[in-house]
Amino acid sequence: WKWCPRLGVATLLLASGLTAWWRWELVDVATEHPQWVTSLVLMVHAMLPLFAAFSATRLMVEGLSRHSMAGDGDDDGSGLLFLLLGGWTWLRLRQRMQ
Repeated sequence: WKWCPRLGVATLLLASGLTAWWRWELVDVATEHPQWVTSLVLMVHAMLPLFAAFSATRLMVEGLSRHSMAGDGDDDGSGLLFLLLGGWTWLRLRQRMQ
């Protein structure tokens, strides 16, 4: 959410508001259909590698857009570290998927 904090805050507020408003209706639906809750939990858990892949790719793109090394208080440096971290994250993700 570094690139768009307002979107993150708006999403969080919207989700909190909807959850508070639909709280009792969601409890009733979850009580009537417990398989939906299980399916939702499993689906979110299955999407975690997708989030990891997105994060690793973002780190690599960030590394390509920075200078390779930081110097003299330059905040736009350390691109090499971002590339290494993104590559390591992708490697670990591939190892876990096999």
